[in-house]
Amino acid sequence: MAVCKKQRTVYFDTPCHDLHAAGFSLRLRWQDGHWLQTIKANRRVANDISNAADLENRVATHKPDLAKVADKEIRRAFQKTVKGKPLRPVFETVIRWPSRKTKAQSNEVGLSGNAAVRASEKHSPSFMTA
Repeated sequence: MAVCKKQRTVYFDTPCHDLHAAGFSLRLRWQDGHWLQTIKANRRVANDISNAADLENRVATHKPDLAKVADKEIRRAFQKTVKGKPLRPVFETVIRWPSRKTKAQSNEVGLSGNAAVRASEKHSPSFMTA
């Protein structure tokens, strides 16, 4: 029997996109009944592969909580970049997919699902197949 799973992720930045310009990203993801905050810092691309520090922690609400960032150096650099400006949602992804347990030996299993991206009050559904 298939169970439909859902993943909601909201990405934040300042109104002038200061985080992106400084190589940071900030997201909140609803996962396993709680919000998980992730800050990606020191993003570099080498040989087409992104190499970033991922700092994850639970937060109480759907709003970013910079006090939860354990790495003091990255927290300070992040706060310096933000400079007290408000953090606002930039875009949101919502992904739903069926999850089912199968017992198959040496068989290839394909899953399909659907996703939606929301930015600036616009909604763009997209579809994916893996």
